[in-house]
Amino acid sequence: MKKVLVLLLCCLLAGSVVPKAYGGDDPKDDAKEEAQSGKRILGKENIVAKERLSARYATIVIKDISFEGTSIQEVDEAKHADFKDVVKKLGTAVPDTIADELKRMGMFKKILREGGADDGLVLEMRFTKITTGNRAARFFVGFGAGSSTVGIEGKLVDKKTGEVLASFENNTHSPASMGDYHVVLPADGKNNGIKIARFINKMY
Repeated sequence: MKKVLVLLLCCLLAGSVVPKAYGGDDPKDDAKEEAQSGKRILGKENIVAKERLSARYATIVIKDISFEGTSIQEVDEAKHADFKDVVKKLGTAVPDTIADELKRMGMFKKILREGGADDGLVLEMRFTKITTGNRAARFFVGFGAGSSTVGIEGKLVDKKTGEVLASFENNTHSPASMGDYHVVLPADGKNNGIKIARFINKMY
């Protein structure tokens, strides 16, 4: 009986926590340290560029994320009338997070959203998967069961030449949150955006 009570208490404590987004007190120091480590940040990374981005690019354009071909969990629209709106907002919220993080880390002279430059670097992305998971499984089972998922694939492209300098894929999850899709999807999106910004930093 005691073991069951302890397990339930652990689930309650875990369920009350939403994964915290990365970001130290001094983002420039964090960025420098992580870039120097050379560690993999995203699920899949393919870097083609032969030199640092800072040597060639002063401007980056971050486009809204495409939903073309995205696998999106089906929900009862009668019970969750705003689900599509929450999902749609991810298309601009994640790029906004990336832009904010790049500014915090002091990268690029110009960070633009949706065009406005004749040359520079362009970040193009697409959602691969969006699921809310299962709150009951997160609470009663834990250990990653019922996790939500926001998956993104993207590439960094030279705007003038069309050359692809890097590509990536990444999934983020909220395995311990007891929140519904209003909580877990924005959290997953934000964490994805922060990681993508740090991937760019590794190349900068």
